[in-house]
Amino acid sequence: MDDCNIRGASVAYFNRNSLSEPIIRSYGKVSSDDRSEDVNPETVFMIASVSKLFAGTAVLKLVSQGIINLDDDICNVLPENYAKSACVNPFWPNTPVTWRMLVTHRSSLRESIPTINNETEAAYGPTGGYVDGTAGGNPTCPLMDVVGFYRDFMIDKTTETSVGSGLGVNWFQVNSESGGSWEEYEPGSKTLYSNFAIGYIASLIEFASGTSFPDYCRDNIFVPLGMNNTAWFRKDLPDGVLEAVPVEYFGEDEAFDDTGHYCFIDYASGSLRISANDLSIFLNSMLNFGAPMLWPEEVGKTALQCAERIDNIISPGDCEYGITWNILTKKTAESWLEHLFHLDWSLGGEHAGLEAGSQTQVILLPGAGIYALVLTNTDGNDDMAAQILTKELLLKAPEIDGLLGSQRSSSSAVTRLNQFLCGIQAISMTIMLIF
Repeated sequence: MDDCNIRGASVAYFNRNSLSEPIIRSYGKVSSDDRSEDVNPETVFMIASVSKLFAGTAVLKLVSQGIINLDDDICNVLPENYAKSACVNPFWPNTPVTWRMLVTHRSSLRESIPTINNETEAAYGPTGGYVDGTAGGNPTCPLMDVVGFYRDFMIDKTTETSVGSGLGVNWFQVNSESGGSWEEYEPGSKTLYSNFAIGYIASLIEFASGTSFPDYCRDNIFVPLGMNNTAWFRKDLPDGVLEAVPVEYFGEDEAFDDTGHYCFIDYASGSLRISANDLSIFLNSMLNFGAPMLWPEEVGKTALQCAERIDNIISPGDCEYGITWNILTKKTAESWLEHLFHLDWSLGGEHAGLEAGSQTQVILLPGAGIYALVLTNTDGNDDMAAQILTKELLLKAPEIDGLLGSQRSSSSAVTRLNQFLCGIQAISMTIMLIF
C-alpha cells in the first residue's frame, strides 16, 4: 500500500434503493504510533464543524417541544439581570436577534473567539499548540462553563468563568479590544459564518431547557436514536471506547505526529465526539427528516429547507443555510460535486469540518435516498481531503456496492477497493482494509 497522508478514517455510504444497511468501512490507525490500534466503525472521532448539525438539531428539537420559536428574540431566554449586550447588536438596537439568525449564520455576531495578544488561545485547553496560537490557562479538559464564558465575554463585568483563569484574563476587555461581540451590519441582513454564534447556542439552550447542553442533546437526540458512542465531552463516552487521536501530517518530513486530544469552550461549533456507526444512524434518520424518533416529518424538513429570512420573507434563490445545514444547490455542485447533480437534490444538505487533527464531511440526499460520510483524524495534508473522498465515494458507489457484495472476500475485490480509496488525486491514505 502506498504511503499516504491520512492516518486513520471511517467512511460510510448508503442508498436505500439498493442497500438494506449502510456500508461502513474503517482504515488506518488511531494515532501516529505504528503500534496503535486499527480504526473500526465504532471508533470515535472529533468531527469538527460537522458538530454544528447537532447544535442545529437541538434548536429544532426545542422548537418541536414548543419551548422556543425560530423567530423568537434570544433575549427572551436570558436572565433579567443580563445586560442587553448579550443579545442585542448595539449598532441596531431595535432589530431583534433571533434563533433563526443564529442557525443560519446571519446573527451579526463575531466570527470567532479572539486570541490574547495575537498568540494565546485562552479558550482552548490543555496547554499546547492548536489552531493559530498556543493554548493557555486551561490545563485540563473539558471546558464546560459555556454559560459563564459567554456571559463574561459579552457583558461588562468582572470575569468569573474558569475558562482562561490560569491567565487571569478579563474576557470582556479581550472582546472589546478585538472589535466587540457584534458586527456593524443589521442582524439578518448578511451571512457571516460564525463559530462564536453556534457556540453561543449551547449557552442559550441551557437557559431555554433548564438543563446542560450536553445532557439535553443526550436525552433528546442521542439516546432516542440509539447513538451510544456519541458525546460532547470525552469524559461522557462509554468506558473502553476506542478514540481516534487528532494527528497532524508534516509533508516535508513525510511523517505523522499526534496533536493530542484537546477542547475549546465554543464546543457546540466543532468538538462533538462520534463514531461512523452513530453518525450513520443520525443520517439514516434524517433521510426520513428525523421522523418519528426526533419529531414529526414536517418539523424535520425545516432543517433542510431554506431557513434564512430577509424582510420577514424566506429567502429564495441563493439561500445558503437550512438549520445549520449547508443547502445543496447548483452552486454547490459547481464547486465540488459537479458530477452528481443528476441525482435528486431536493432538500439535500451537506457540511464539512476542519480542525487540528480532524477533517470530516457529510452529505445527505433524502430525495435520492442517499447519504455518505467521511471521518478522518488528520490535517496538514489537503484542506479538501474529506470532500474529495466523499465525492469519490459517491461517484464510485455502484462499484463499491459490487465489491462489498458477494465478492467482498476476494483478493481482487479488496485490491480494487483499496486502489479506489487510496488513489484519489491530491490526497492518499495509509490504510489497511478492515474486514
